Order: sequence, then structure tokens, then C-alpha cells
Amino acid sequence: MELHPLIDKENKYVSPFLKMVIGKYGAVLKDSMCLDIPCGNGRNTFFLAGHFSKIMAVDINADYLQAIRLNAQEFPVPAKIELYHANILSKPVQETGKVQLICNIHFYHPDLIKNWLMNMSDEALLLVETPGCQGRNFEVLPNSREIETLIKGQEVLFYEFKVCKHPDNLEKRGKLKLLIKKRMDHGSDCAG
Repeated sequence: MELHPLIDKENKYVSPFLKMVIGKYGAVLKDSMCLDIPCGNGRNTFFLAGHFSKIMAVDINADYLQAIRLNAQEFPVPAKIELYHANILSKPVQETGKVQLICNIHFYHPDLIKNWLMNMSDEALLLVETPGCQGRNFEVLPNSREIETLIKGQEVLFYEFKVCKHPDNLEKRGKLKLLIKKRMDHGSDCAG
């Protein structure tokens, strides 16, 4: 698998939801730190690097991180990109209190979201976008009750949920686009 030639100077492969969020909140976030987790091959990382002073890019796949490292040499960006090789389920990122945006695209795990919401700084944003509904992937996607529990006590800036159409999807799980702004002094409201 050749990952290196993935430079996307036109941002054609960047999440449209992420583009919308940065378009709306980018001026407020400028010159702050962003966590791109998991970052994958960097399709969103380089876009974010044009809007933040520092990007913490985390992924379990070392090949993806190497592709980002190589592309950063050829496609210089104004932000500092720090790469972290980690399994985010077994080793949570400790610096979430320093970031203004946590960008979590195409990976969903409710315990991670709970952890981030508890440790984010006040007024920070959490962007969550799950993969679309394909085959049986609904089994790892959220349902609306789960999301409502996770976001309790937070300020929801954007919420879109679409149930996956599959005959076995009895729990009505589906794809999610979510943007949360952590309210001041409400971190303990996250249900566990």
C-alpha cells in the first residue's frame, strides 16, 4: 500500500463537515492547538495545519504517520505537526486540556468521547464524524440514546444523525456528525 503520494493541496478529500466547522469557527480557533485523532493518512491533518499553530496527529498505524512525515517535507505547512503513534483505546492522550479542537473523524468509541469531554478545556470544541453506513459497520456506530447521554450538559453546536438502513439494525445505530462546545464548569455532567 503506497501512502506517501497523498498530498491534497486542493483539500478535495478533507471532510466537508470539518471544512464547514473551520469556515464557521476558524477565526476563533486560529493560533491554538488541535488534536486530530485518529489522523489516518493525514487527509484532514494538513487542512487543519493551515488553521492552527500546532496539530497533534495521533494514529495506531505507523505507516500512516510515516506518510504524513514524508508529505510534510514536500508540502510545508505553517503549523507544527507532532506525530504520536498510539492505540487511543489503551493509551488516552493526556494533553486534551490544552487543545481548542478535538477532531475525531471516522472512528467512534463512547468511552473516548466521555474522556475527552471530561478533560477538555472550557469553551473547547469536539468534532465527531463517524463513517457512513456500509454493510454491517452499523454495529460499531452510535444510536441516538447513546449520543444524548454523552452530550448531556454540553453545548451542541451541530447535530446530525441518520440511522443506517439494514434489516439487522434493531438498535437504530447510524452515522453521526456532531460539534460540541464544552460549557464552563459542566465537565462533570457527562454521564458514565
